[in-house]
Amino acid sequence: MHHFSKYLYSHLSRHFSTLPKLPHLTKIPSKYRTQAIKDARRALTDYLHGTRYVPFVYAENISKYSPYSLSGLISDIDFSSTGFTRNVLKFLRYHPINEFEFFFESIGIDYKEVRGLLPANKFFFSEDERLLDAACALCGFGFPWNRIGIKFSEACKMLKVRAKVLNQKPEILEQKLNFLCHEMGVSLDYLHIFPAFLCFNLENRIKPRYRFHRWLTETGLSTRNYSIASIVATSEKNFIARIHGIHPDAVKEWYEKYSCSKPDENS
Repeated sequence: MHHFSKYLYSHLSRHFSTLPKLPHLTKIPSKYRTQAIKDARRALTDYLHGTRYVPFVYAENISKYSPYSLSGLISDIDFSSTGFTRNVLKFLRYHPINEFEFFFESIGIDYKEVRGLLPANKFFFSEDERLLDAACALCGFGFPWNRIGIKFSEACKMLKVRAKVLNQKPEILEQKLNFLCHEMGVSLDYLHIFPAFLCFNLENRIKPRYRFHRWLTETGLSTRNYSIASIVATSEKNFIARIHGIHPDAVKEWYEKYSCSKPDENS
């Protein structure tokens, strides 16, 4: 047990040593700091929900999972042991925050990356609702709020993939997730393996390719079960070469009955 504790401590130390330090809350006496952070979270939730019209559950998640942004905010506010929530709300009325900064941190994006993701000349969700709406849709499908940003960067290690996911309309994401779960028959956990699935066009890429591969299997032309990632992410040139290798007539079937005439769009 002692060995495990030392291992855990070492692991956590390495992890947190890579993170920026939280701002020093020098205006707040140490015995009040825990309560001050709770009060600030409550105030920020009330502000986002009551003033900025963010649905309460998401306003609460943003407040709960943005410790660096929140600490930066309250480090500039005069502390009062009896009215700190009121002080924070007053401060927010006259000093609006960059809502995207708190949002990106709250969905699990490394705080060191947040500044590079902030939309230019935009501070409020109302100026660009796509990011918040997409995160809300994913959360509604069961993704933990504070892991949404992580899930789409862990496997691909590409910031642009994560941005493509979050910039889509919520209804588009819902359609892709429904197809993945109901027609493809896999759970949302598959997105841990292949998060880029959500970046491909559903009608022009995912549906026709998957249904064509299903036809190949049902007709006995192919006995190999290709992974969803292989079916969807393979380039058009390699995809055609593969199905030609399965059966020369399969290419004609693909173009006549499955392939879309529209150019592929990865969104």
